[in-house]
Amino acid sequence: MTRHANYESQFRDAEELLQGESEDEICDAPMTRTFDDIGTDGVDILFASQPLQNLVDLHPSPVHIFRLWQTFLDNANPLIKIFHAPSVQHQILDASANLKNIPKGLEALMFSIYAFAVSSLNDDQSIGMFGKDRIALLTRFQAGARHALLAAGFLRSSEIVVLQAFVLYLVRIRFPRSLYLTYSV
Repeated sequence: MTRHANYESQFRDAEELLQGESEDEICDAPMTRTFDDIGTDGVDILFASQPLQNLVDLHPSPVHIFRLWQTFLDNANPLIKIFHAPSVQHQILDASANLKNIPKGLEALMFSIYAFAVSSLNDDQSIGMFGKDRIALLTRFQAGARHALLAAGFLRSSEIVVLQAFVLYLVRIRFPRSLYLTYSV
């Protein structure tokens, strides 16, 4: 048996465990059933808020979107290789041209990138680049990330972009500024 075939067999065994042993317990999507069982309480526990109807107002201007992207590439991407940067750059540039029609998963990723980029700056850099202090921008972009993740249905989604956005959001919360200080020394 090849190594690849062994992994496939282990994956199928794990999926069977998730689905249960009797036929009346079989569910096409065990994770979806689990989410349905917890209802919205799981979301409330994580974020304690409701999604905004319109996130467009929380986005920075297209020029600032590009600056935040470059800041992310310079300060965070060397540490956290979570996606193919050229592909995401193309998506972000396209999205910044029409902020009203961004796919929900990409919008969540964009806000997570904004928050990550701003958290890597000090106050002087933030004011110099964006004309606003770091805490004000961080508060705005973290709120945008939370709301965009909720709008993207992050607990139910199987989109990789939503997972990437959520991972960036969590890492940013867990390692606010110490991550960059360690890297830059």
